[in-house]
Amino acid sequence: MKQSAQPCVQPQLLTAEQLAQLLQMSLRSIRRKASDGELPPPIRLGRLTRWRRDVIESWLANDCR
Repeated sequence: MKQSAQPCVQPQLLTAEQLAQLLQMSLRSIRRKASDGELPPPIRLGRLTRWRRDVIESWLANDCR
């Protein structure tokens, strides 16, 4: 039986670590920019902080504005 390849699904909510990897920045830079308001606002899920992938991609497409 032949197995079909599963498509690579990108997460819709990004952790700080995933965002750092996507932006090719250090985790410390992500935390600093988030604190300074230089990134789109994250979503808070209890104690968790996440960024919406679509918001980040739109932000990047608009030259980070």
